[in-house]
Amino acid sequence: MPAGGSCEEDLDLAARCARGEEKAWSAFLDAHGAWIEGAAGGILRRAGGDGAARFLDDLLEDLFLDLVRNGYRLLKTYEGRAPLRAWLRVVIGHRAMALLRREGIRRRHEAG
Repeated sequence: MPAGGSCEEDLDLAARCARGEEKAWSAFLDAHGAWIEGAAGGILRRAGGDGAARFLDDLLEDLFLDLVRNGYRLLKTYEGRAPLRAWLRVVIGHRAMALLRREGIRRRHEAG
């Protein structure tokens, strides 16, 4: 699937992933994996400054686990009303902010 697929194509890919089709998950990663990494790094830098980039691996791990956990439950919430990458950007943003809040709380506790 091309990176700029239609919402219908995106919804089909997400649905096939949610059904557990390995080829679909491979296609998802091929089409969006590198973009997800770049988007996540950019969101972390914008939200938490250059130092926040050290949390990129944690964010990516959390995100990919959330996408596949519980039978792809999170991915099943994609409804195709916007491009998959727009939906992913929102999901990444929510996960990034939660991670930065969690890390901020840890740093305050460690300092005190």
